[in-house]
Amino acid sequence: MSGVQVPLRPRLPTRSKYRTEQLSPVVNVSAGAYDCSMEQFAGTLLDGVDQVPDLRRTDAVWADTAAEALDGIVRMRSVKRRAALAEFQLAAEYAELAGREAMIRGGARDASGVVPVMHGERLSRIAGEGTPLVPEFAALELGPRLRISDTAAWALMRDALAVKFRLAGLWQVLKNDRLEVWQARQLAEISKSLDAEQAEEFDARLAPYAAGMTPTRLETHARALVRQLKADEATDDRARARARRHVTVAGDGDGHTTNVAATLDSADAVTLDAQVARLADIFKAAGDTDSIDVRRAKALGVLGSPARALQLIQASLLDETPALVDEGDLDLDCPAFGQRGHTCGVITVDPERLLPRAEVRVHLSDQTLQRCDTDPTGLVRAEQLGPLLVGWLTELLGHHRVSLRPVLTVDSLRPSDHYEVPDHLREAVHVRNPVSVFPFSKKNSRACDLDHTRAYSRNGPPGQTSTGNLGPLDRKAHRAKTHGGWILEQPIPGCYLWTSPLKNRYLVTQSCTLVLDQEDFCQIPLE
Repeated sequence: MSGVQVPLRPRLPTRSKYRTEQLSPVVNVSAGAYDCSMEQFAGTLLDGVDQVPDLRRTDAVWADTAAEALDGIVRMRSVKRRAALAEFQLAAEYAELAGREAMIRGGARDASGVVPVMHGERLSRIAGEGTPLVPEFAALELGPRLRISDTAAWALMRDALAVKFRLAGLWQVLKNDRLEVWQARQLAEISKSLDAEQAEEFDARLAPYAAGMTPTRLETHARALVRQLKADEATDDRARARARRHVTVAGDGDGHTTNVAATLDSADAVTLDAQVARLADIFKAAGDTDSIDVRRAKALGVLGSPARALQLIQASLLDETPALVDEGDLDLDCPAFGQRGHTCGVITVDPERLLPRAEVRVHLSDQTLQRCDTDPTGLVRAEQLGPLLVGWLTELLGHHRVSLRPVLTVDSLRPSDHYEVPDHLREAVHVRNPVSVFPFSKKNSRACDLDHTRAYSRNGPPGQTSTGNLGPLDRKAHRAKTHGGWILEQPIPGCYLWTSPLKNRYLVTQSCTLVLDQEDFCQIPLE
């Protein structure tokens, strides 16, 4: 939103290409980026290990107050992250040193760009362009020492090298204890198809915000970036994904139920879901008392009998309540014979009305919309479907059964004097804040309560229900704010300042969460 700027982009370290021709025949084990001895390196990275309680004393009390216990948990989590980082960095160094030593033993160099082969052992850049060569047997040495498979050891080295050499900004975020190792490995996996230049752009655009995102949102954002950076190849990726579509039917073995799993085209999945929901609602209107899940399962089964599905839908469109017939009463030649809406498969209503109405919310900028004819690689976000290229919207919206809603300018919406939230304000808040505004939450805002940041007062001033005084909260966070001592303010519409009962403070924006007691580089100007 305008008026809020969070300049989180750090100065990225200078990159240097890995050059094997500069290797010295003498291999010195160093601490890498820490420029210190291994003893100093371990002491720096694992500072605080001596504060780990004696786990053998099961009767020991490690904290006297809730605040001390919370501080202890945070401290131990930090120790755990630092230990994981130490292992991760050493995995990168092990792979790098194993490659150096192998080339020194074989007398090989990579100045010509030819991948050397020494005594049957091939060196390769397992982590992609811009990373050092690693001997293929290195994983066989590392795996058993860690009590993991060589495949897992290979993946560990690959990910460590990828983050260290291709994602320097994220590597720095990781070393600053603001990112989990498993998250860094996930980002390395997501970006592995990028070339060196694309990886540098991916890193520059993601690293400044990675620390404040929840894991799910970070993964989603990373995948969207890769899709945008590889827009030219995205169509091929999409074709490969669509080639993997399938429907699998597998019995449970009890003869009563069967598991059905399917991967569909996104547009087909939206239509199927809407039709299943429609039939489930028809069953309920006809008196079916089963749960929504059971009715949806019945609806999917009915779609296997098109005449029966047609009869049910047509009856509902003619304002007739379809009859629920026991299986024993069904006519074998025509199961729908004699029932309201029955026409033996003959369409008697406007075919357009037989199609389900599914709601798909698509978010895109005006610039993307203006350039869609000449640039089909612009990014849009479809709720429940994820990031898409604007050229793919034809399958979802390329027909006349589309209802357009006006653009909501959040700051210009008129407040309400009533406690109830009008639909236009509700939609605006959901669009502005797609997830719960509790720190690091990942719950979809449309499944949350809309909370008044400042409690609504029946005797208070007009306009208390406004976008600047509303925010989506899941039920537990809502109760914590109301009854648990959490204090919430909204200094700028869409930005939420939380203070916990133990005085920890967080700022939640539309994109990330900032821990104010730790983030010393955050500035949020009011203009």
